Amino acid sequence: MVRESYQEKLGRQFARYAAGMALFFFTVFTVILLVYTLGFNTYLNAKNNDLLSRAFLQSYRQYTDFLTSEDTQTLFLRHLNGEVSDNYISYWFNSFVLTTNLSSELILTDRENKIVYANVDGDGPNTHQQYFDQLVRQNLGESSDIYSTTYHLLGNTGKYVLSTSLLLEDGSTAGAASVYIDGSGWESIMLQNQFDGVITDEEGRIIAASNRTLIDGVHRFQPGSGGTLYGGRQYWMSRTYQPHCGVYIYTFVKNSGLVSYYAIALCALVVLVAALLLTGRTFARRIADLNSRSLATLHSELTAIQFGDGSHRVELHTGDEFETIADHINTMLDHLEALSSRNLELGQLNNQMERLQLEAQFDPHFLYNTLESIRYSIRLGDKDADFIILKLTSLLRYSIDAPEEMVSLRSDLLHLRDYLTIIQYRFQDRFHYELDIPDSCLDHPCPRLCLQPIVENSVKYVLQRQQSLTVTIRAWEDEDFLYLEVADDGVGMSQELLEEMRHLIAAKTAPYSTHHGLKNIARRLNLQFGGGSGMELNSVPGQGTQVLLRIAHMEDMS
Repeated sequence: MVRESYQEKLGRQFARYAAGMALFFFTVFTVILLVYTLGFNTYLNAKNNDLLSRAFLQSYRQYTDFLTSEDTQTLFLRHLNGEVSDNYISYWFNSFVLTTNLSSELILTDRENKIVYANVDGDGPNTHQQYFDQLVRQNLGESSDIYSTTYHLLGNTGKYVLSTSLLLEDGSTAGAASVYIDGSGWESIMLQNQFDGVITDEEGRIIAASNRTLIDGVHRFQPGSGGTLYGGRQYWMSRTYQPHCGVYIYTFVKNSGLVSYYAIALCALVVLVAALLLTGRTFARRIADLNSRSLATLHSELTAIQFGDGSHRVELHTGDEFETIADHINTMLDHLEALSSRNLELGQLNNQMERLQLEAQFDPHFLYNTLESIRYSIRLGDKDADFIILKLTSLLRYSIDAPEEMVSLRSDLLHLRDYLTIIQYRFQDRFHYELDIPDSCLDHPCPRLCLQPIVENSVKYVLQRQQSLTVTIRAWEDEDFLYLEVADDGVGMSQELLEEMRHLIAAKTAPYSTHHGLKNIARRLNLQFGGGSGMELNSVPGQGTQVLLRIAHMEDMS
């Protein structure tokens, strides 16, 4: 199979990356543009609609308050009775209109629906307006409630009509007052704030419109919601209904600019892709050349380690991830070398321990003294001689035949009990031992022959100097360790000897010593069970010696 070169592979990957980035850029730009356009248009429409709504509601409250005020009602009734002239009514109404910033007309009629006053430009209300005003009066009830509707002539601006009945003190109708508010005032607000809008009544009749193209032939406007198309242009529309006024308020934002934005984005995309493709291969080739040199150096260094000296370490100084990889490889090699040395030392210690134990078990003095005790027991008719022979046989077989480096504490205690039984048989009342081993500790692994050499030291060095000896063997455990303690009530050690022994136990390497057994046990614990495992030695002159073994649980071994 033909392999692709690193440079070619990197160039192809870079081309894919450039295409992916271009697609990602275009997609993100499109989403942002759509979200921005929709959000901005919605915000702008809501702002414009709120502005126009507040202006219309303010005007509505001003005119309804004027028509329903007690002073206005009284003045109009006095005019119907001939007590007030037309000029005074005109002055009163025009003074009010100046406060509204709107153009409006006032028509007063008596109870026979005859117009008695009309503040209308020209020669007064035309026939159409007179007929319309009669229809408005027919919709008034026998109360002072405000009735609203819309009036317009074809081609003219619409007018918002507010009308109310004029009531006498007995509640009878004396006439009516109607105000025709010109919608051009609200159209000016829209033009000044540069937005399009339409105000209609509930039937869709136009009250005001900033853009005549939004109005149909019969002066109505009843669109849907959302985007709306008028005059070939797309608009975003916002609509608000004012129930007190009976009107709908529409505002519009032209949906323009998207095409130009997309054109800009497309051009930018083309330029970006072209730049990436033109510079991509050169850039990729330079990166590939740089990385290839690092890879070649790393490959040659690993080859030297594989086929040469295992102590060789990778030398790579690139200041990037390749140097970090080289450092990790060197760290791994250091760990492997340390592990190899650790396993080698552990094997040597195990072999040495087995050899020393065999030598100790086959010590002529030990066998001679034990066999002599058995011989005298047989001559004296001691029935325990056969039992002791069995214990000695088991002890020797365990020392010679057992191949395991680690055994359970239960198994090692069986061997230790054989040894303790033989020692007690030999020394009778001079030697006593106590075992305090919970069942929960018996299945914990431990090195083979880890306790017997410690007890042997106590027997060897104590019974030569004092008449009796008691050895106590205890075990307990916590979350991290199994603890084995061997304590005697012997003569103890001097402070100088204790410090020498502790130094010997802690040292990884030390000169030959007659106490090599304790050192080997401590070293085996540390190598086989990891950090934290080991031996502690304490002794008080005249009181005895204590040896504590600390063995890590198997799941905690490092």
